[in-house]
Amino acid sequence: MTNWNYTTVPQPGALNQSLEVARGFVLGGSSSINTLNWYRASNAFWDNLARITGDDGWSWNSVEEYYFKCSRLVTPQDGRSITTEANASAHGDGPVKVTVNGFVFDIDTTFEEAARNSSQFPYNLDYNSGNTLGIGWAQSSTGGGQRNSAATAYLEPALNRTNLDVLINTRVTKLLSSSMNNGTPVIDVVQLASDANGPRINVTATKEVILSAGAIGTPQILLLSGIGPKADLDALNIDVVVDSPAVGLNLTDQPATGVVYNVTSVQTFTDVQRNSTLADQFMQQWTENRTGLYVNYPGSIVGNFKLPSPFEDHSSGPGSANIGFVTVDGFFGAPQIPDTGEFISLLVPVLSPTSRGSVKLASTDPFESPLIDFGVYTTDYDINAQVEAMKIIDEVLSLPQFDGIVLGPYGDLADAKTDEQKALYAKQTVGVYDHASCSASMGPGGVVDSTLKVKGVQGLRIVDASVFPKIPESNTQAPVYVVAERAADLIKADYNSHSV
Repeated sequence: MTNWNYTTVPQPGALNQSLEVARGFVLGGSSSINTLNWYRASNAFWDNLARITGDDGWSWNSVEEYYFKCSRLVTPQDGRSITTEANASAHGDGPVKVTVNGFVFDIDTTFEEAARNSSQFPYNLDYNSGNTLGIGWAQSSTGGGQRNSAATAYLEPALNRTNLDVLINTRVTKLLSSSMNNGTPVIDVVQLASDANGPRINVTATKEVILSAGAIGTPQILLLSGIGPKADLDALNIDVVVDSPAVGLNLTDQPATGVVYNVTSVQTFTDVQRNSTLADQFMQQWTENRTGLYVNYPGSIVGNFKLPSPFEDHSSGPGSANIGFVTVDGFFGAPQIPDTGEFISLLVPVLSPTSRGSVKLASTDPFESPLIDFGVYTTDYDINAQVEAMKIIDEVLSLPQFDGIVLGPYGDLADAKTDEQKALYAKQTVGVYDHASCSASMGPGGVVDSTLKVKGVQGLRIVDASVFPKIPESNTQAPVYVVAERAADLIKADYNSHSV
């Protein structure tokens, strides 16, 4: 099992469905199971983060060096030149290899051609150049035809270090304070267990504890440790170490729905979806030489757009999108692929949602999943933005370059003519984009200060997507690497000044 197999509490905005929440239960965390998309958000996102936190160290000019330390652009597996598909100057020389797809379908190049000839949906050479808006080639954390994760890029090269121990089949059950410093709890003990009924083992930190359990796991561990809203802790008879009302609140993810279109007999991987023998052949090809269909994320193209007037712009600012799409060059729908026909699909997220949710404890058992509530579509803005996004997809696919290729929407989407019908379709088919964020955030009233230290205690720092006060209008993988690289410098600076 590589997934925590979380689900949300029933989501009223999604017709009371409980939605799947993918979280990596494996070394490398969610970077080991995600869909690989790599983009670091717009310059405006980082500048807005600096404004919210009051710390210019989070501005783009300040974190740019950390982004360039994370990743480097490499040639895709088919060896083609990508000078017209990515901008080398927007990439650094870090350990995470990034590239565009190494197995391209004709429909992918049609998207590029359409964008290059559109003023409404312009071509973006590289959305990692600071402005994410437009249509461009998807970049993913792949190199050499295989996934690059936090485990492969950062952990594996360090495994032989004498100061590193990696525990597997082990989880943190609680953080403990062994002393007080001028009335402030010092968090320096990590309690571990291998199973719910097994022994608890305590490990004591000599400098500080770094909590990186993600936007679901981090608030759960804080709450189990008595750091959180007093009323919630009291209700479960958990001793209150710090009354920190924001722990577990402000949880944010981007709602997304999948849309499927009938296309003419252009090549897609629907034949692979229908034919297990062919799928096995592609798998054998990948196993032997890391080429073929399986070197890729399923889609090659992304789009990022502002919503039109009169929608308010709830993004971070210029270059940040409200809505987007990611292509899938096959059938991405339910319940299964039809026996005949060719399809392309698009996953359509609301990138700047206004709905907020929470992570709360179901019980004091650290092996019981927490109560996860994203508040999907609980604001009018979010559902209206989702409907508008679906309409914008229709406009994109109505560009002249798609004439004779895209035949029209498939299935229930074809019957969703009005805004109300599109909204119902979205509520029926919505999922979360698996970019859970913001549940232990920086900023006024937040859980951590701008150096990622947990307020109200000493010796505890958080480094993961939970610290964002606002969700990036992008995938979250690259922004978290940036946070981690800056955190490393903040930690080293504290140690070198003996101020931890």
